[in-house]
Amino acid sequence: MGILVDRNTPPVAVKFGNEPDDGLEVNTVFVKARLSLGDTIHIEEASYKMEMAGDGSTAFRVPVSSIGQMVAGLRTAVTGWSGPLFEGVKYKRAIWEEIDTAECEWWIRLVHQRVNELNKPRSDDPKAADPNG
Repeated sequence: MGILVDRNTPPVAVKFGNEPDDGLEVNTVFVKARLSLGDTIHIEEASYKMEMAGDGSTAFRVPVSSIGQMVAGLRTAVTGWSGPLFEGVKYKRAIWEEIDTAECEWWIRLVHQRVNELNKPRSDDPKAADPNG
């Protein structure tokens, strides 16, 4: 295992149905198998907005909404999509600004969860913390 993310690793397919409880896996969102440090920094920076203090002299970093943070991550992690849910919608990073979050939040959460699983730090592994395990 090297210290650099292998950019030749194929994307991971996250499959799901047309509705939250639909068991058919007819839609696919492709995500990067691993995020690089640069990707992680980009996501972190996009997860905050700058707000000025009441006197206008000081700026503060304020987290965006939870869905905004998820979209910031997916904007970096997603490489494409296919299936009936995405029919006629070509994937591009800028498309996230146009997505209806009320309709799509369920699959956004599902894909975001999978990205987090793929990029779980080794130190989060309970077996790694136990020297006897």
